[in-house]
Amino acid sequence: MDLSDGLSDGLEQVADASGVGMTIDGDAVPIDAGARAVFAARGEDAVAEALRGGDDYELLIAVRPRTQRRLTEAIRRGGVPLTRIGRCTAERGITVRGAHAASPVELPQGFSHFASVKGSRSGA
Repeated sequence: MDLSDGLSDGLEQVADASGVGMTIDGDAVPIDAGARAVFAARGEDAVAEALRGGDDYELLIAVRPRTQRRLTEAIRRGGVPLTRIGRCTAERGITVRGAHAASPVELPQGFSHFASVKGSRSGA
């Protein structure tokens, strides 16, 4: 799934469509060091902002553990870097864990094209 509407949105769509939950390692989410510094200077959580933000033009994939070897070979042959940021779980819901949070945090809302805009005539 493409993440142009944000990682949170992608995680929710994949989990819903697959009937699974997810545990995300917030510390594994690839965030540029410069971006981390900007968020820290603003007193904002870089992981929460990375989950919420969009226009990343990245892909989110999920594979069954039994296909791990085939994925590893495809990565090697294709030369495409992948970052493992979490795992699917039998228990529904999405949890974000990591050093940035003392306990699991709520997944921030991703971008929505159809969120109502205050002051809009159509309400959408």
